[in-house]
Amino acid sequence: MRETIEQQMLRGLKQLMNGQTEFSVSFTLSRDNEMLEHDETFFDVQHIKDEIESWLTDLDFVVSKLNVTERETAN
Repeated sequence: MRETIEQQMLRGLKQLMNGQTEFSVSFTLSRDNEMLEHDETFFDVQHIKDEIESWLTDLDFVVSKLNVTERETAN
């Protein structure tokens, strides 16, 4: 869903009033399947989520709505 200019402006004003700025980040992670032999946590969705949240929290970010899922590939 795309935000209208009015919605973007209203969100920006709310952020200024709250003294916070929000970021929306999206990326895809990949890992060589051979790593599974060395450590299964490298492929555990909850472990990956916890690690990302920990890294960002250590950098003083408040993390919300973090979603990590394993994507099925056609190999």
